[in-house]
Amino acid sequence: MAEIPVNILQPTPNSTFCSMSGSLLIQWDDLSTALGSTGKINVYAVDKTGTRIPISDVLDSDAASTTWEYNDNHGDFTIEVEGTNGDDVARGTVPIHIIGKADIAWETPKSGSILTCATLLRVTATDDKDVDRVEFSYMLDGTDDWVSIGYVTEAPWELVWDTTKVPDGSYRLRARAYSLCSFEDDVVELDGRVTVNNLPENYVQYLIDGELCIPQYKPEAEEIVEFKVTPKITSIKVFTAFAGKTKLLLLGEALIEIQYVAATPTQSMHTAHFFTKPIKTFIEIDNLSTCARLEPIIVCEHLSYHLCGPRTIKKEIVLFIGVKEVL
Repeated sequence: MAEIPVNILQPTPNSTFCSMSGSLLIQWDDLSTALGSTGKINVYAVDKTGTRIPISDVLDSDAASTTWEYNDNHGDFTIEVEGTNGDDVARGTVPIHIIGKADIAWETPKSGSILTCATLLRVTATDDKDVDRVEFSYMLDGTDDWVSIGYVTEAPWELVWDTTKVPDGSYRLRARAYSLCSFEDDVVELDGRVTVNNLPENYVQYLIDGELCIPQYKPEAEEIVEFKVTPKITSIKVFTAFAGKTKLLLLGEALIEIQYVAATPTQSMHTAHFFTKPIKTFIEIDNLSTCARLEPIIVCEHLSYHLCGPRTIKKEIVLFIGVKEVL
């Protein structure tokens, strides 16, 4: 005999619930006509391994609801309502998810790693559906403050940390996972330290000084709130020199972005962008292979600025510019 379909009214398919709530109402259409007065109904929660968890005692055929006290259960489940009377079978299913506490673990980097340039930070979650967002932060040894790197709101739980923006040294790393429900956050610190080392063996110091002038179409400045420098090397040209030395010509540019409070009655915030003069510098390297693959490194080692007029900013920027061989 064909199986009789059961229309489950509650919960609706793919509903989510917080496991801290602990109680779920399950309702279905009356089955007494289909199964007769002697029919019986069983209700199960089926987990992702296929295990059937009985939700209630065996019910009579005129029952149309029950309640699941799911307590600490969480994850993906299928609610199954099954009615029987001899050879007659009625069945209906609906998938749901019960949100548990966010649970994460570090994947990369590993403790003891040496980090350079853009480094991938990644944690994995026991169940991605339980996580609302993950925040990453660092603490430099010798300091007491955790500094935010950024956050992600969907899997994969990873982001890129530009280590050239921080001083070389030993760091602790931390990830904090926020649950979709009001559970306590899962805070996981990397077991051990990582070392940021962006200073290449072959480098030069490069000075960018002088003045910046806020354009006339923008309001005058009362106070500089943020001064951001984004330098980059755009090309490396290789020249063969004498006595086993190789000379490299590094070309690049630096973008400066400032945010400032306008010298107006409303004191509104404004942004101005400036490109410095093109970066051009030479580096000599001993015994460089002609097949070497080179990675440019550019780090802002020193930055100072001063608003010395309503439109004039005096700046002094010192960059470490170098290269590393990519193995």
